[in-house]
Amino acid sequence: MMERFLKLTSIVAKVLASITKNNVPDMVATSQLTILRDLVTLLGPFKIVTEDLSAENYVTASLVIPLTN
Repeated sequence: MMERFLKLTSIVAKVLASITKNNVPDMVATSQLTILRDLVTLLGPFKIVTEDLSAENYVTASLVIPLTN
């Protein structure tokens, strides 16, 4: 979800800027976008392991050690 938001940041900013209603949320600040990029980088290995484990019907012992390293 965070990766997708980072890819669409410029489009989201344009859409939010073009809406003239009063109750439009503010765009995420640049400092927050930097934090999001860091989080995506930090959580990347967890995403890979989760996808690998989710692809199998059951986890075999041969996958446990390589995925934890």
